[in-house]
Amino acid sequence: MARFRFIHAADIHLGSILHVDGSDYRQELKDICREATYRALSNMFRLAAEVKARFILISGDLYDSEARSVRASRFFAD
Repeated sequence: MARFRFIHAADIHLGSILHVDGSDYRQELKDICREATYRALSNMFRLAAEVKARFILISGDLYDSEARSVRASRFFAD
């Protein structure tokens, strides 16, 4: 039987913002938190290409139901 690779991910919540409490945090950290879900998904897609995964299985929530945006939908489509 032939072997193959795949990636399984769950509850990505694309578009959800990781919140940083307090105003003492630098803007750079706030920007990192705002972009975290997009960066994680990009890294997953890049990894899938590098290891020649046959497919990616995404279970759970792809989008954050409260924060679903046109940006998140477009990002995933691209």
